[in-house]
Amino acid sequence: MAQIDLMEVAEATAVESAILWQVQTILEALLPIGELDAWLQRVGLAGAIGALKYEVERMETVINSVRGRAVGNKPLARSLARVKELMYDADDVVDELDYCRLQHQVERAMLAPATEPEGMVGDGDRNRAEQADPSANSTGTLSNSGRNNRSEVRDYFQIIPSVNGEPAKAKCNCCGRELTWGHGTSALNKHLKSCNKKRSAIEETPNRPSVGDSVQNGATISTYDSEGRKKKRIEYNVAATTHFLKSIQEIVLELRSIRHDVIEYLKDSIARPDLYLINNSDTRVRTSSSRPGKVYGRDVEEDKIIRAIKAAKSDNITVLPIVGIPGVGKTALAKLVYNAPRVERKFERIWVWVSNIFDEVRVTREILDVVALANHEGSRKRESYEGVSNYSKLLEALKKHIACLSKKFLLVLDDVYDCMDNSQWKDLIDALGSSCRKGNVIIVTVRNLAVAKRLGTIEPVKLRALENDGFWLLFKACAFGDNQCKEHLDIGHQIATKLNGNPLAAENAADMLREQPGLHHWKSIMKNGVWESLQFRGGIMTALKISYYQLPYNLQQCLLFCSIFPNGYLFHVDNLVHMWISSGFVKSVEAGQDYLNALVNSGFLIITDFIILGHKKCYVMCGVMHEFARLVSRAEFATMDGLECKEVLPTVHHFSILIDSMYHKDERGFILRNGKFEEKLMSMISSVRRLRTLILIGHYDSLFFQSFHIFMCSLVNCTHLRYLKLENNGSSEALLISLSNFYHLEVLDVGQPLIVDGTSDLVSMRNLILTKGAEAFGACSPTWSACLQKIHLEDCEGWEILPSLESLSSLTKLKLRNMPEVAELSIPSLEELVLIDMPKLESCSSSLVRDLNCSLRVLEIRRCCVLKAFPLFQSCEKCEIEQHSWLLHVSELTIKDSPYLIVSNPLPPSSSLCKLSITKVSALPEMEGSSNGEYRIGSYGDPSTIDFLDDKILSFHNLRTITRLQIVGCNNLLSISLEGLKQLVCLKRLEIWSCQTNFSSDVSSTHTHEYMTSTNFDAGPSLECLSIKDCGIIGQWLSVILQNVRALETLDLVRCEQITGLLIQGKENTLSNLTSAPCVSSQGNPDRASARPCPNKLLRIPSNLIPSIKTMSIAFCKLKFLGNKECFCGFNSLKELRIFECPELISSLVREDEIDDQANGRWLLPCSLGILDIHGASLETLQPCFPGDLTRLKVLDVSGNDALKSLLVIHSRQRPWKFS
Repeated sequence: MAQIDLMEVAEATAVESAILWQVQTILEALLPIGELDAWLQRVGLAGAIGALKYEVERMETVINSVRGRAVGNKPLARSLARVKELMYDADDVVDELDYCRLQHQVERAMLAPATEPEGMVGDGDRNRAEQADPSANSTGTLSNSGRNNRSEVRDYFQIIPSVNGEPAKAKCNCCGRELTWGHGTSALNKHLKSCNKKRSAIEETPNRPSVGDSVQNGATISTYDSEGRKKKRIEYNVAATTHFLKSIQEIVLELRSIRHDVIEYLKDSIARPDLYLINNSDTRVRTSSSRPGKVYGRDVEEDKIIRAIKAAKSDNITVLPIVGIPGVGKTALAKLVYNAPRVERKFERIWVWVSNIFDEVRVTREILDVVALANHEGSRKRESYEGVSNYSKLLEALKKHIACLSKKFLLVLDDVYDCMDNSQWKDLIDALGSSCRKGNVIIVTVRNLAVAKRLGTIEPVKLRALENDGFWLLFKACAFGDNQCKEHLDIGHQIATKLNGNPLAAENAADMLREQPGLHHWKSIMKNGVWESLQFRGGIMTALKISYYQLPYNLQQCLLFCSIFPNGYLFHVDNLVHMWISSGFVKSVEAGQDYLNALVNSGFLIITDFIILGHKKCYVMCGVMHEFARLVSRAEFATMDGLECKEVLPTVHHFSILIDSMYHKDERGFILRNGKFEEKLMSMISSVRRLRTLILIGHYDSLFFQSFHIFMCSLVNCTHLRYLKLENNGSSEALLISLSNFYHLEVLDVGQPLIVDGTSDLVSMRNLILTKGAEAFGACSPTWSACLQKIHLEDCEGWEILPSLESLSSLTKLKLRNMPEVAELSIPSLEELVLIDMPKLESCSSSLVRDLNCSLRVLEIRRCCVLKAFPLFQSCEKCEIEQHSWLLHVSELTIKDSPYLIVSNPLPPSSSLCKLSITKVSALPEMEGSSNGEYRIGSYGDPSTIDFLDDKILSFHNLRTITRLQIVGCNNLLSISLEGLKQLVCLKRLEIWSCQTNFSSDVSSTHTHEYMTSTNFDAGPSLECLSIKDCGIIGQWLSVILQNVRALETLDLVRCEQITGLLIQGKENTLSNLTSAPCVSSQGNPDRASARPCPNKLLRIPSNLIPSIKTMSIAFCKLKFLGNKECFCGFNSLKELRIFECPELISSLVREDEIDDQANGRWLLPCSLGILDIHGASLETLQPCFPGDLTRLKVLDVSGNDALKSLLVIHSRQRPWKFS
């Protein structure tokens, strides 16, 4: 019964949430400042809508007091279900009224007469009427005075002003009768009393007719002749007004009646609360399988967990989460590890099932019982904590017993939900942290990725569905056991495929199949639907429902919306969020992003790496979740996927038609017709009168599309439609579609060649996506909706000229891809602009440059090979923009393969840039940067001709936060601004590779010398690693850098031909010596080289780095060590020294040709050295020596020295070392 109670609570809460969500939708549509409210005032429906709004608000107050008390109270539950239906009806009526408003707006704009025809009332007549009678009805078609002291009686009449001396009239909205009106209300009151019977009869009407059909014909166009000219005027249809009034009044009366009933039921439930309140201790649900058995297909995950357990050696507890959707095998995997022999030998094992309700006392007591028993193993004495409910005492006892454990512990917390807060978790960790052993591990199995990241100390193990082979082995073991039923194998494979690799679903399905082992029973389950057969059997369905009902109602709706797409469908983040917005589930893009993250954390959606429409970050719905969502979504969401489509309910708002399983190509490539499928589609006409979403995906040709077009335009009520998606994966034939009267359509997503008619009616369009060769509106320019926020055009080859987009003030995102004929583009102030594969685009202009500079967030230009002008790439002076505010808010900037595009300002434009990518752009080197703090300039084979990297190329002040800078392949680079390097205060790693041009002396005198004499120069206050490879950098320039580095730890030199001497600088040397030291022979000192190289080629390692350098690597360099050979041991922090193919350097460091043979080959090294790696030396004798014969040497690798005859080494006194 506990499970039934929990599901009943969840379902009752879902009904309440649905009602409150609809209430908010209705009230937001009826805001007093909205356009709909003003229109309702004009057409005489403000009074009726006011009454509806009042009842909706009163119902909201009542529903907020229900709080789950419909559980066990069937009359209350039935009333709430009816309230939900009425709220949907009310929302439909409000939506239909808004449709009429838009229709009226469009038709008035189309006609727009210069003067109003005689006998009709337009804006001019309205103004004259208001001047003649200031007290005119503010809710009629004529007055807009908004006075608040008018009588409410006038809300039921339309006022017709005096024309040509005729008296003014008032037309009753209920019966249509016209009364002579003298500005008083007595005659109106008298008439209303006579209409009372008619209004009362409305209350007795059992079924309210749909207003959807009348809405589309809710306006008539009348033609009049005045002064010899034919003029048109739109007059609101009185029949439609009467129809709306009846519908609204019926909803109001029924809401009022049900509200009183609900209040009475609530009084009854308050009097007997014991019937409706559920004990939390009885609502814990175990959803994991308790069946012992072999685990299939989890070898990789098991190895990963075992490795993590072995690696846990610290004092801190290692917390390893196993995360996955219900039934995927988290508990089974944890049991597999828990029972592993190695784990059993080395760990004290504890297993606690937590569940959806975290009972801190119970969990602590269960851990304590195991630990106390382990401490008293072999003893008759045992402490019992049964019945102890004081949480603090239990924690103290746990600390005491954990400290006495003889082994480290492995604790498995199974089925942890997000109900365990941080304070509870901290208390538990603090108590368990009293253990004296290292390497303690906690494994938690969780469903929510956010919870896993919050609790875990290492990366969680993410379980996905089992692969086909492993899942088939599991299913076969569960369904067949030891029996060999060969006749069941084919149908068994089909059933297993439907289960989407979920182990718990396999176990539940196997139990169902084994009840009747006959082949007929198995085929019947396959025919009726595997998941349909499982939905009332508990197990996997109960587990999925718990996860589903934990989501807020809006998130539930977003999830169910995804289920009407094909299984495995890839969603791009922007497109999916706009789908949700158009359906009313989400109010903003930011909220949609949060919803996406929540669904990913819950396991309902998975992030994939597939690329779709150029976007790398896509989402896919988990297969099991897709099946489950389709089961629970049938009231409002439906899918026609083949002939097996279940009944489509009249309440459906979102409908998809998936035809890939029904239409196939023959040998000639023609798509074969399927008459039964089209008949099935037409039979659903009566059930889809309230559609907000219509989706068509699959392979189809023009013949099927004609049937669909009839279905969509003639039979489907377009009043409510917000989202239309057409995706043809087969035919490339351009098809014609009319979207006339689709005034509410917000998103048009077309993935096929299409010619659209009636675009002037798309006044609510916010998102336009035309891809896969869509001709859209033909080669002519389309009519843009002023509401457009996003335009994505791709492969539209017929478009030569795009209309100016600058008038679209709401447009924020524009993406154009493969538009081969477009040569010019005019844009407004966008947030995101993407131009890809535009071979003829020469100019992109904007008259709102300053606004564009402030609003732009993402800019991507790829393969625009003739593009020369972009408004924001001119110099800041020409754009009248201050340098520090240029592209200040841009987070992503990509420019590739646009050789004629000139960027006049240094990059990156701001320090907040998350992504920068520049390739093959005139006068700029390649650049790559990201938010991870790494930045690369140039590349191997970079054709750029820059010779000086200064603040005209790089905005060094915007790179203060980078930690790694790579300069690669800049073969013409002569120098780097030292003033710029000074600003990289967070730089930890500087790499200069393959820059072959010499940093010559003349360059040094003009650029490098700029700060060589400055005592305040600080090249890299955070620099830890400096790597120079295959470069012509001179020793003098590098010496200046090193002189001003505070704490360099790694120095790496490879193929630096312009560095021929190495000298450890003593304290007596000064910075000025770097530029003044002469090239003289070294006399009187046998340890010096015969000749000192030119100062430009001499690398001096300053004394300030001697205590900090830990790793030094020098390879393929023709340099010698100058100075006292003994001083090399002064690197008292050096741990790794690697010298490859530098025979002259080795020779200059090692004593040779000494009189005392024992001194030959002697090389005095620092005691701190742990690794010495020498390759390619030319020595006969080598004696690595250390001061005081003390060494930490662990690895000695000497290779490539064929002349070596003698190697004498002092062994490490700490531990054995590796010799190669």
